[in-house]
Amino acid sequence: MWAMIEKFRRRDCGIGLDNGHVLQTTYRAVSAICHTRGMEDIVAVELSTTEGTVCYFVTWGRIQNRVDPEPLERLILKVADHFAIPGTPASARLCESLQDAREAPFFYEAIFDFAQKTIPFGSGYEKWRRRMDKRMRRGQEIYCAGPFDEYKPD
Repeated sequence: MWAMIEKFRRRDCGIGLDNGHVLQTTYRAVSAICHTRGMEDIVAVELSTTEGTVCYFVTWGRIQNRVDPEPLERLILKVADHFAIPGTPASARLCESLQDAREAPFFYEAIFDFAQKTIPFGSGYEKWRRRMDKRMRRGQEIYCAGPFDEYKPD
């Protein structure tokens, strides 16, 4: 990380170092520093139903395709019937950020569940990715965080 900060400092992007601490930053530099490989390991997908209900799903990202969100969106549409969602699935959209789903009733439970699992980066990653893809196609490794407007706590 410090090498990246030094690189941006040399480009005069508003970063200064003082005894190893970042003094000033710009949006561009912060975005580059904070964007990590793990940022899209867990993603949220917004599902809309024909009745107008919006549900959110939390699952692994970059499993079906490293760049294109369409395969994951199609998968969520296909397996949505496995979950107790109100209505018929009509469309799915990969959220730009997990923040989009933060108000879903079971969002934090979903994040906690996924955070307990490890991703074997390196030589074991491809085998793990294939296994997760198979599980996701069966409706596993996908957490329905719930619809916004249907949840009423007791």
